[in-house]
Amino acid sequence: MKELFDINEAIIHLKNKEILLGVNKTFFAYKNGKIAIFNDTSNYHLNIDDFINLYKDNKFVIYEDNGVVVDVEKDNQYYNEFKHK
Repeated sequence: MKELFDINEAIIHLKNKEILLGVNKTFFAYKNGKIAIFNDTSNYHLNIDDFINLYKDNKFVIYEDNGVVVDVEKDNQYYNEFKHK
């Protein structure tokens, strides 16, 4: 089983450029000083303080792609284009 960790460890992993997985298949990545948060229905960015306040009670795991590459920038572009249609 994958190791679960708290918000403080999550920030360390995010700053180390690791992608995290939370509840409801929500992904987290660190980009340009903010936390990118995305899942099937939403995509947004939070500063670290807001991320801590909103997700402090959550548990996270490091996302292992198993051969699937998750490109956060391409995902952001896709969701931004989708929102504006």
